[in-house]
Amino acid sequence: MGERLRAKTFDQYLAELGSHGAQVRRHGPSLEELWERNPCRTSHSGAGTPKPHAMISATPLVGGKVLLQFRACGDDGLLGRAAAYEVRSVPGHFPTPHLWPSATPLAHGDPSLPPAGQRESISAGPLPPGPHTLLLRARDAAGNGSAVGSVEVTLP
Repeated sequence: MGERLRAKTFDQYLAELGSHGAQVRRHGPSLEELWERNPCRTSHSGAGTPKPHAMISATPLVGGKVLLQFRACGDDGLLGRAAAYEVRSVPGHFPTPHLWPSATPLAHGDPSLPPAGQRESISAGPLPPGPHTLLLRARDAAGNGSAVGSVEVTLP
């Protein structure tokens, strides 16, 4: 009936082709290297888990509100779209998302929930003047949460 198919990485496939005398040249990074550089990956290994947000920026607005802008990640990595976002804050500048459990949930406007890779923005707050670390997490329809992204902002 032929060989059984087995899952392999792209690099393993290229190596196997090369072992049969094929001339194989790869241009650019491997799929594994691309995954490691992917800003939407997460430490969660479960399939169907939303991924964290890439390149978050925070801009102070009038009345203690903050505009968060980022590239949306999907409900399954770089596919689909998130079902909801959660925004939390911690007073002070802390360059770590590990404060999620103790951070204060922030009210925020309804996001447009674009497909993965599209620009997204959320207005959150109000917050008192001073330095803050804002934490952002996506949830999928099943309630799975992404890894947490963070950004620092100082309100006048």
